[in-house]
Amino acid sequence: RTYPEKIQNIIAEQGYTADQVFNADETGLWWKKMPSKTFISKTEKTAPGFKVSKDRLTLLLCSNASGDFMTKPMLVYRSL
Repeated sequence: RTYPEKIQNIIAEQGYTADQVFNADETGLWWKKMPSKTFISKTEKTAPGFKVSKDRLTLLLCSNASGDFMTKPMLVYRSL
């Protein structure tokens, strides 16, 4: 059986409701990030370079299966 089939089976056997089933996922959020490409006019020979920013946040988002309850997002940033 596949993972979704196993989870559906556990939910059905244990009698869980959609309000009791939660899903959480983390995602990266880049801020102050410069684009990887830039456009310059034909008259300019070069464009000034830039340093890639490493400012990144991690967000943890969580909600129940019915969609009526969402936890507050958890924000993780590097320590100083």
